[in-house]
Amino acid sequence: MQQMQAIFGGNKQLMSHAVTMFITSSKEVPEQITLALATHNFEKLHRTVHQCKGSAGYIGAERVATISLTLQTAARELQQQQAASAEPGSVVAPLYVRAQVHALTSCMKELFDELEKVTTQ
Repeated sequence: MQQMQAIFGGNKQLMSHAVTMFITSSKEVPEQITLALATHNFEKLHRTVHQCKGSAGYIGAERVATISLTLQTAARELQQQQAASAEPGSVVAPLYVRAQVHALTSCMKELFDELEKVTTQ
């Protein structure tokens, strides 16, 4: 929270607006990335975590941004594997990617809970 306050210069109204926008634009991310992983839609996974990375960075949510960057890189590699494969549906995400999706989902849920407190103050 201190980093977020520093980013917005202590302007609580601006910070509250940014948090509300982040929650609104990102609340579906955990479900979207879980579904993208389950359906081997690595293009969707890449696009979703790319957007999440930027939004999280804007409000100073470094853990979410860092995990998103890791997933973005992995999703891009998986997209390339699919493009090179005769059977794109046979490309499966390795365990570390699945673990990162789980970590991002958990981290975002914690962040949403924390951010709800900011919007209700």
